[in-house]
Amino acid sequence: MSKKETIDFQPLLKMKELLKKSLLSLEEEKLDELGEMGAVQAFEVSYELAWKTLQKFLAKEGKETRSPRETFRLAAQFGYLDNPQIWFRFGEERNLTTHTYREDVLTELLNLLSPFVKELEQLIKNLEEKSKEINNLPFFVELVSWRHMRAEFKELIRKDLVLISPSTPSASAHYSSTSSPSLSPYSKPH
Repeated sequence: MSKKETIDFQPLLKMKELLKKSLLSLEEEKLDELGEMGAVQAFEVSYELAWKTLQKFLAKEGKETRSPRETFRLAAQFGYLDNPQIWFRFGEERNLTTHTYREDVLTELLNLLSPFVKELEQLIKNLEEKSKEINNLPFFVELVSWRHMRAEFKELIRKDLVLISPSTPSASAHYSSTSSPSLSPYSKPH
């Protein structure tokens, strides 16, 4: 995936809305057995979409992951999640629902829907913020490993530099006249 390619998380938004409707119906006791099974399916799909969407965002950060657990752990390190432990719990429940069909498992999962929706909403908010951050980085930041810079330096860059597209002909003139040599898009970081 290229750094400039945007990540579509609309399917995740749609599933969140579906889950919220299911949760509302569940709270109002309007779900029959078939509706409960639909809510479980929506949970499973939402969980899968969440970790696979995070996997794409982490790839843009230069990190490859292979499993949901690894993805949620790294996502927390990169600020996409506050608490990976709860996502590990959601993963355990998701695994139970795909391999067992006991009523106690169904009841436990249905009780977990409310916290799941809350965490999913926070994740989507974080993804929206990170998406803006990733897509608005100055050109040279892609070349100097943005994720390894100290926070103070990132803030200085955000405040003081004008965003210039890599295709702007005057980019090299701008950098050589307005920034120190260490900030040049063509030099290695110190």
